[in-house]
Amino acid sequence: NIFGYLFHALQIFAAEVLCGIYLKRRNHFWLRAVCAFVLFLSLSVAFGLLFEKIFIYFRYLISFPISFLCFAFCYEGSFWDDLFCCTAAIAIQNLAYSVSIMTVGILGAESLTMNFRYVALECVIYVSVHVLCFFLGVRKLKNESGDFGKERFVMTLTSLIFTVIVYILQHDRQELGTEDFLQWRLMFIAYDAVTLVMLF
Repeated sequence: NIFGYLFHALQIFAAEVLCGIYLKRRNHFWLRAVCAFVLFLSLSVAFGLLFEKIFIYFRYLISFPISFLCFAFCYEGSFWDDLFCCTAAIAIQNLAYSVSIMTVGILGAESLTMNFRYVALECVIYVSVHVLCFFLGVRKLKNESGDFGKERFVMTLTSLIFTVIVYILQHDRQELGTEDFLQWRLMFIAYDAVTLVMLF
């Protein structure tokens, strides 16, 4: 479980770095980023383990508010700009995860199988999804001057609500042996794609 929380946090961190690439950085950015990285990973694991015992459906979702605070600590943006980027990041992370777990599942392996072929395949999938999302969506933020999140606050809040729902739904639908595994995974992929289209 600890490895799972770390891996999930790393995915979110990578997606948020991608979404914040054009944002104005705060002073001493790299020092802030290192501190935020360590704090984010530590708190994600700690709260994940805590929520396992008290509210298991939120054990991964709890990373989102933590990541939002760390994101705001590193970038100079309005509340809505930060929320937009973090919401887009969690959709990108979930899209990459869903494509990855579906692909290795079709090949007959569990996600995070410690097999070089599957690990390499998952890495390729994650990088490919992030590159695709950058060129189709994130790079549009390059020409934004600020407060772009406020202009899209309805879509941001809608996307955030659906993300919470999908995270909860995913909890009981991860097993490869279930008959509807593929259908659910395709639905989650479709959700993430629609969410990113709405946002960007």
